[in-house]
Amino acid sequence: MMPEFLTLKSKRVLITGGTQGASAATVALFHELGAQVLTTARKPAGLPEDSSSPPI
Repeated sequence: MMPEFLTLKSKRVLITGGTQGASAATVALFHELGAQVLTTARKPAGLPEDSSSPPI
């Protein structure tokens, strides 16, 4: 059981870049804490990066 002060129940969050790295971990944590999470990304998660793309 999670302490009441650690809950995000009935909260909505938007996390950009949420498919990789620290943002992905934040998505998982906020979801575990009860938030409704919406995330965005520039490319689908799990697909290899196109080597012909210029670095950002």
